Amino acid sequence: MIFESISLTNFGAYRGTQTASLTPKAGRPVILFGGMNGGGKTTFLDAIQLVLYGSKARTSNRGTTAYKNYLKQCIHRAPDSPRNAAISIDFSRVVDGKRVVYCITRSWKEMGGNIKESLTVIRDGKEDPVTSSNWDDFIESYLPSRIAHLFFFDGEQIANLAEGGNAGEILGSAIRSLLGVDLIARLENDLRTYERKKAASIAGDKEQAAIESAKVAHQSAYEEEERLVSARGEMTSRLDALKKSLAAAEQRFKSEGGELWEKRESLQSAHAELQNEIQAREAQLRDLAGSALPFALVADMLDEVKQTILQDAETVQARTLKDTLEQRDDLVTTLMTDAPNFDEATLKAIEEVLANDRMERTRLAERPVQLHAPIEFAEEIDGLLNHEIPTAQSKANEVLSDLSTLREKLARLEDQLTRVPADSRLSELHAEIERIVAKQNELQIKCELVSEQIEEATQKRVMAENRLRAIQIRAAEAEQDKSDVARALKHSKRARATLEVLSERLIGERIDQLERLITEAFNDLTHKTRLVSQVRIDTKTFEPVLLDRNDEPLPIERLSAGERQLLATSMLWGLARAAGRPVPTVIDTPLGRLDSGHRKSLTKRYFPKASHQVILLSTDEEIVGQHKKCLDRAVADTYLLAYDAKIGATSIQSGYFQ
Repeated sequence: MIFESISLTNFGAYRGTQTASLTPKAGRPVILFGGMNGGGKTTFLDAIQLVLYGSKARTSNRGTTAYKNYLKQCIHRAPDSPRNAAISIDFSRVVDGKRVVYCITRSWKEMGGNIKESLTVIRDGKEDPVTSSNWDDFIESYLPSRIAHLFFFDGEQIANLAEGGNAGEILGSAIRSLLGVDLIARLENDLRTYERKKAASIAGDKEQAAIESAKVAHQSAYEEEERLVSARGEMTSRLDALKKSLAAAEQRFKSEGGELWEKRESLQSAHAELQNEIQAREAQLRDLAGSALPFALVADMLDEVKQTILQDAETVQARTLKDTLEQRDDLVTTLMTDAPNFDEATLKAIEEVLANDRMERTRLAERPVQLHAPIEFAEEIDGLLNHEIPTAQSKANEVLSDLSTLREKLARLEDQLTRVPADSRLSELHAEIERIVAKQNELQIKCELVSEQIEEATQKRVMAENRLRAIQIRAAEAEQDKSDVARALKHSKRARATLEVLSERLIGERIDQLERLITEAFNDLTHKTRLVSQVRIDTKTFEPVLLDRNDEPLPIERLSAGERQLLATSMLWGLARAAGRPVPTVIDTPLGRLDSGHRKSLTKRYFPKASHQVILLSTDEEIVGQHKKCLDRAVADTYLLAYDAKIGATSIQSGYFQ
């Protein structure tokens, strides 16, 4: 099947007739639609399902609304708009080796408060009344409505499968629909109904009265269960609407600078802390200014003073030793002259050395004393130059470096503070988000309470059903003479047992293929072939179980939020491939909750291969920039769902976000 084109007339946000060609090209299966939130993307997805399945379509906002009331709500609400709407879709498929083109038009109009609906099928340009009158059977035989959600879905469906904690329930429902097990379950219920009727037909008055009483109890329990299920469905629809409202409000909050606004108090606190740290560092500098640090400015002069003191000490020492050295030299000369082995040449050499020493001492003694400072003062100066001043300089450099870093941080922080938006608008948005979250939490609690009540009601219904069956069986056994009915009941029980075995075998035989397809899809999307060696599915609960490269269980909670969404996408992809039907894939808001890295995985590895035809409905924050460039090679055509706030309507235009 290939969708060739679609036409929307006065449907939802679409005013007048809006048309788009959907035909893919060779090697380019993707048709890309861009639209802002509230601009008609989900309505577009609903239109495809509605035109194909009518009252059986799983549309986004129908909930428990009656079908004709829902059709009335779908008519464009402009004051001057006619009270009628229509959806047409052209698709082609191969029948008996030949390409056949179908055009299906579902239209309805409001007449006197009532809705009149009609459906027309044109085959290869000619109206086909037989197919028109039997369209439901025709489409169900090719693509049953119970598995359509495997091919037509939105980002919320992926999020629910990834984060809702009910993956087993969703996966089980899809697998049962895919394998036809739900039809087997329906047949089992039909057999039970048959057994009850047969048992009732052979019961006497007393047994019949007991059976009627049990029927009343069973019907009451069944109606209570249905009422609660319907109430939960309505709550679920309201929760979905609140989720979308919350996402839109959070997006507005974020686009107007909400993240900075939320951090304003922490930014202000950090600003005050930085100022305190800067003041502390400046105080340290002032303390250092009162220590040896200022002497660093006159270090050269201090060194000169030290050298002068040392020279003065030499001068004073030379003056003190002058007379003493003359006496020493006379004594040395006398001793050498009186020696037995007197050598005049040696004496002359020694006298010359001693004379030179006295001359040097005399020169030093004649040098003027400049400072008259004690020698200890030179030692103190040396301590300043070699220890105290370097230590103070090192500490000052460290404080200055810290101060420079702190001032840079302060400048960046002040820049952020200047960009914090005005309080009034963000306060309103923040209050709106809190109101939506409060409503959501309140409704979630009510929904959980109703779920508990449903469990209790289901138990009561099952107990009533078992009691009714037991009474019927006892009544049937009491009438041994009606062997034909007893035989029918016996064979019916055997048939139900056989159906139960058949159901288990069907699931067991196909589950291996499904596990392989989901594993391949997940490893392809994550590009981590060693992260998960296998995705298994419990045949009883249908809960997915991940095995790591050592075949040890890997808790799904260990995966990142993005990886869990990729796992959910892999499940839908695997189920669609297991269905074995060449059907287009339509995805609304495909990347809404993924980070950049995981968006790239879907853009590069999933969308171009999801099907032979892929229709994507993206916001201006999803398939844009690098993700759009990455997908361009697979895109056959692009459209923009342009919403005009002045007239409250959306038009389909060629092109994409600038």
